[in-house]
Amino acid sequence: MELIDKRFGKWTVLSYEGRGPTRAFLYKVKCDCGKESITDKIALTRGKSTQCRSCARKISTSGSKNPSHKHGYSSISHPYFRVYTAWCTMKSRCYRQKDKNFQRYGAVGIKVCDEWLESFERFLLDMGHPPENHTLDRINVYGNYCKENCRWANQETQSNNCRRTIYYEHKEEKLSETQWSRKLGITRNKTMYWARKKGIQWVIDNLETLK
Repeated sequence: MELIDKRFGKWTVLSYEGRGPTRAFLYKVKCDCGKESITDKIALTRGKSTQCRSCARKISTSGSKNPSHKHGYSSISHPYFRVYTAWCTMKSRCYRQKDKNFQRYGAVGIKVCDEWLESFERFLLDMGHPPENHTLDRINVYGNYCKENCRWANQETQSNNCRRTIYYEHKEEKLSETQWSRKLGITRNKTMYWARKKGIQWVIDNLETLK
């Protein structure tokens, strides 16, 4: 609370936002360029956060020194390591052209919302900790990374939610090839081959022959 209206680098503290999942004191801040973000008290008072990412990027490309944002999240022993890794991966595939997945994300216009792009604490606050064997997934595969369009999902859910997934509808039941194969008790390869060639109705009608 005592930080409100104070300046830290290019940040001006606007309001206190409560405590985050790591119990850090969170503040809403506004950069001189007009962008707002959420950051924590320690990052502000220790000089780890002094400006928005856009301004920091301008300084970096101009040849000036850009201080690294150091914290414990990148340590594999840290309880929020998996969340931090997901946050870094998300940003990399959207904005780093050398990332192996950039062509499927950043190159086709997929972006990260400003709140998450500027603040790991905000991403952590919105998403929480992922369940075991779950990773970050966009509900609408054509939409951006934001609170409303993201969830933690297991591999099967993500496989059924990619742009390449083919669905078949039968009697108002719409399932992917993987889901149909499980429901019908035949291999995915058989379902995929015959459904694409003859249709899902043919597969159901000839189920005993295919098993």
